[in-house]
Amino acid sequence: WNGTTWGNQIQLDNLGNHNFTDANVVYEQQSGRAMVVYASGTAGGVGYRIWNGATWSVANTIAAPPGSSNYAQWTVVAGDPNSNRIVLGVERNGNDAWMDVWNGWAWGTAQLGVQDGVDQRDNLNIAVAFESKSGEALAVYENDLAATEMQFRTWNSTTGWSAGTDFGAIANKDTRAITLSSNPYSDQIQLMVNDDDKILRSDLWTGSSFAAPIQLE
Repeated sequence: WNGTTWGNQIQLDNLGNHNFTDANVVYEQQSGRAMVVYASGTAGGVGYRIWNGATWSVANTIAAPPGSSNYAQWTVVAGDPNSNRIVLGVERNGNDAWMDVWNGWAWGTAQLGVQDGVDQRDNLNIAVAFESKSGEALAVYENDLAATEMQFRTWNSTTGWSAGTDFGAIANKDTRAITLSSNPYSDQIQLMVNDDDKILRSDLWTGSSFAAPIQLE
């Protein structure tokens, strides 16, 4: 869409193993280039192309990290407002979650979040966001354990991805939808979770930790 009309349609992939939910798009916040990501093939890779305002790039693939299995079923992306970085989250058909960060010209090393912990793989159970001031990224995904239901990891440009921290004791109910929304004026990020008991909760990321969740409905 150029502001007036649609154009430059392109086929992204024809390798099969798509589940209607694996394509997503995000803009680099400084260059204005768009990146589209999508499941590619059976080995779990995520394809991507870049739109520079005039042409599409050739297709490239982000390899899945060791320990994950099957094709990408969901992809989520977010752009850093102060750079051209993009954070990608992937939920796999094999009940895994993984992440990677684009630095403006190349992808880093993909990080496995959890293996076999996303038991509600047919639901959007991964979300990513950037803190608006620090430029650090946050990823949250389902990790179905006896006492908690989610795990988070943070990313910064110096040390990369943190270790996973399990959280979210929500009465032993599986998460069915996870979203993250960044506050444009601070490093706060709002987490929204809908569980299989149809209870909606909100949990505030302060910039360093999650506060106590609030039940909305």
